[in-house]
Amino acid sequence: MQKPQTKPRQRALPSDDIAPPPGDEDHPARRQMRGEKRGVGTGPLPEFVPTPDQRYTVMVMAANGVKHDVMAATIRIHPHTLRKHFRKEIKEGRAHVTARIGNVVVREALGGNIAAARYWLDRHGGPLWQVPKDTAPGNYADDASGGDEPAVRFYLPQNGRDQPEPEPVAPTIDGKAEEAA
Repeated sequence: MQKPQTKPRQRALPSDDIAPPPGDEDHPARRQMRGEKRGVGTGPLPEFVPTPDQRYTVMVMAANGVKHDVMAATIRIHPHTLRKHFRKEIKEGRAHVTARIGNVVVREALGGNIAAARYWLDRHGGPLWQVPKDTAPGNYADDASGGDEPAVRFYLPQNGRDQPEPEPVAPTIDGKAEEAA
């Protein structure tokens, strides 16, 4: 029994709407657009050298959990080339992005951004700074309405304006009392 014939896999041509970087005449996509075949004319393809923009893109995508195939397609390289040249960015991307975002949150909180300060203290300030679970948004089980609709809660500051006024003190008379005759 003969084995069915399969067509050899062809390498995908670069899309017409995306051009290779300007000024890079030896870029594989530009060589392919000129009609040169791999290894013909100028020799084998040059070694891939990642740019800082590509490194940043891979780091952010790795932090967001993007698959290697998608990362490679985004910067137009083979997944093997991605894993070979961007090993550090893939491995440390999430930690690096988390640290940079934490830096921004702290800088904003120290600069007076109340929302950033509340967020940071809720996550890192310990139990005294955490929002109680019964006041967390979406927790409507203890409402008088039976949990169907959210209750509106007002939190008023303790600024002394709503204190009851003190009762007036009866006037006092200084002196001695004498008997009336």
